Amino acid sequence: MTRLHERLARLTEGGVPAVLDPGPLPFDEADLYRAIRRAATETRGSTKREYLDGLRRLLARLSDQAALEAPWRAQFEASAYALHGFAFIGYRGNATLIDAADYLPRDGHGSFDDYLGWLGEQDDEIGYQTPGIQVASPRLATALRTLVKGCLPAGATARSYMNSFYGTYRATPSGVHVDPHHAHSFQVVLRGTRELWCWDARHVARLPHPEHLLGVTRPAETDFAIPPVRLSVAAGGIAYWPGHYAHCMVADGPSVAVTLVVEVVPDDPHEVVQAMARSLAASNAAASRRSGLPAVHDVSDALEVLRLILRSMGARIAVCAPSLVPLPAGALRSRLDPDFPMAHARLGDGRLLVGINGLVFEAPGGIGESDLRRLVDHLNAVERTSLDRLCASRSIGALGREPLARVLRMALTADAFCAA
Repeated sequence: MTRLHERLARLTEGGVPAVLDPGPLPFDEADLYRAIRRAATETRGSTKREYLDGLRRLLARLSDQAALEAPWRAQFEASAYALHGFAFIGYRGNATLIDAADYLPRDGHGSFDDYLGWLGEQDDEIGYQTPGIQVASPRLATALRTLVKGCLPAGATARSYMNSFYGTYRATPSGVHVDPHHAHSFQVVLRGTRELWCWDARHVARLPHPEHLLGVTRPAETDFAIPPVRLSVAAGGIAYWPGHYAHCMVADGPSVAVTLVVEVVPDDPHEVVQAMARSLAASNAAASRRSGLPAVHDVSDALEVLRLILRSMGARIAVCAPSLVPLPAGALRSRLDPDFPMAHARLGDGRLLVGINGLVFEAPGGIGESDLRRLVDHLNAVERTSLDRLCASRSIGALGREPLARVLRMALTADAFCAA
């Protein structure tokens, strides 16, 4: 243990990502699974509405300058857990589930073997992130902190929390990102093999287009301007990376890991808020090249996109809008949830966006804001429609067949309408 602490101390002083073999761990995946089952039992009753209320509170913090003048420590802790607590953030494919209860461990899943086997039978990559899991297992948190406390300044681990990752997904939908409020991260892999991809964010910031890196969800399929540091971590190993590194963990098959995050409390809370908004903007810009999601660079516009996603969120939060599906012939039937209607917004540069079930699209060219409002209000109100019907409408038909067809394809892509 002393040797591990000495090496970790050298790494944290130099700010260098690394993989370490700590020898026998003071805990195993069974300890983590018991904590997850305990937390799942307590939070299974959480609803989509509660999740959305948490998102609204977080957005209010990002938007309200007066709130940011409050004592930063309390504000920082509140924003870290207002959204999740030690609840579950579920992933399916390339999207974050709003109702995370769908794939939580069930009766009969007595171990990770049972649970991961069941997830593997589903038709998509599925998994979870569970921040704050130390609430459900203080003993596990103490054991993990003991592993690293000797290499950090006195009191540093008191400003830490645990985050667990498990499932059959390769990477989380957040993709390559920077956590501006993290000073150090130590990830212990308990099952499978995970590969850490990371870049010194100070170098990334000097790129002409840093958004070409941030937000990438499939790094193995991407040609990066700056080659990453790539470190493979097998079960029993610890990956370390400092907070100033952009990073992404890529799993090779089912995996289980737990991370100790040591927080940094900045003097200026606006630094973290601005960094979060810039990260959102960069992620959207990266997604735009892959799928047509509007590129957003301005911080205030990034917050506007977040509001639009929230207002229209039906079944998921998607990192990027998929390619538009073809428009079928004949009538279409609405599948919109009345609580989450289609929405629209104008960015500072004048572009118009449409939010549908949490996906954000750029409105077709040639449509003005008042025209877009009429079209969105109409689609929110009807049970059935078709392209021909829209074109024949006195108030909407003048928009033109091609723009109307494109908006309908957006609605179909977001599962807001389907063939009747």
